Amino acid sequence: KDRPTKMRWTNRIINPRMRSISRTSKMYHRWMTLLIIVLVVLKTVECQGSRTLDLEATRTEMIESRNRRAKELEKMLNVAKEQLKQHKSGQKLLDDAEKKKLERQIDMFERKMEHLLKEPDDKEVKRVLHREQERDERVLARRAQQEKEEL
Repeated sequence: KDRPTKMRWTNRIINPRMRSISRTSKMYHRWMTLLIIVLVVLKTVECQGSRTLDLEATRTEMIESRNRRAKELEKMLNVAKEQLKQHKSGQKLLDDAEKKKLERQIDMFERKMEHLLKEPDDKEVKRVLHREQERDERVLARRAQQEKEEL
C-alpha cells in the first residue's frame, strides 16, 4: 500500500518524495511553473553571459582589429605619399585643391595610425563595451517593434 498505484508516466510526475502527482493537481502546476521560471532565468543568464565579455578578451579583440585597420591605413598613406611625391617630382601634377587634400589626408592618416597603434586602456575598453551593449539593446528593441508590426 506504500507504493503508488501504477499510472502511465505521461499522466504523472514524481516529486522528490516519490509521490505521484496528478496532472490536474495544484502541486503539478506549481512544479511546472517553477520549472518554467527556472528555465527562463537560466536562458536569460546564458544570453547575457554570451554578450558580457571580460576586459582582456575585449582588449585583445580591439588590438587585433586596430592592427588590421592600421595595415589598411598604412597602404592608403603610402598611396597618398606616392601621389604627393609624383607631384613634387613633376611626373603627375595636381592642382592646389588636390594637393591640399592629399596633405590633409596624409596628416590625418598619420594621426589615426598613431592612435590605432597605442594600447587601449581600461577606460576605452569599457567605453567600447558600453557602446556595444547600447547597440544590442537598440537592435533588440527594433526587432521587437518589427515583430509587433508584423502581427
